[in-house]
Amino acid sequence: ASSLTLILQQVQIVGIVAAAQAIVILTAGIDLSVGAIMVLSSVVMGQLSYSLGVPTPLAAAFRDVITPTVFIL
Repeated sequence: ASSLTLILQQVQIVGIVAAAQAIVILTAGIDLSVGAIMVLSSVVMGQLSYSLGVPTPLAAAFRDVITPTVFIL
């Protein structure tokens, strides 16, 4: 049971993004930028927390607020 829990924890973010993307595609819209935003957000958070030593909650907050804002502009 612990291995199934571990697998579900590792794929939860991808599953949420995939479900949202499926809804967009089913409503006759196509938005391929979702994958690009997800990748850029992951890279930004990884660089902030690993290379620069920023605490993980602060890096996650930056990822959730600043990165999508850059894509909107």
